[in-house]
Amino acid sequence: MKIRLFTITSILVMASLLLSGNALAQKQQGNKDFFGGPPSTAEKLARISENLNLSDQQEIDMLAVLQDKEIKREQLREQTHALMGPEICGLMIETESDILAILDADQAEQFMQMKEERRNRDNDKNRNRGRMGPPDCTGYEDSGS
Repeated sequence: MKIRLFTITSILVMASLLLSGNALAQKQQGNKDFFGGPPSTAEKLARISENLNLSDQQEIDMLAVLQDKEIKREQLREQTHALMGPEICGLMIETESDILAILDADQAEQFMQMKEERRNRDNDKNRNRGRMGPPDCTGYEDSGS
């Protein structure tokens, strides 16, 4: 009886998590631009706790699960950056070169300023949210140009 109740409860929690995540994603499209990033672990926990009326112990357990999965996601991101960094950087450098070939000198200067501003803004945002951001291509820029 306890196992059956636990199974049913687990299924309901999983379904609620999926549905609440989808609802939040739709809601956030109006609030964030495409690169706004996913909600933080604390935001996820608050949403889940509010929607499911979790007990204190459930919040503690849920936080442990969410933090564990965030660590694993971050490890996968790091592995992806390590494996795909050179290819990503090569494509970024090639794209920038092709764009600069289209622009006149003033436009090219503005484009590079926009790129630097975006890089600084993204670095600040990623640092504040604990995210990695795009790969560091500085080691490839000299050899690719």
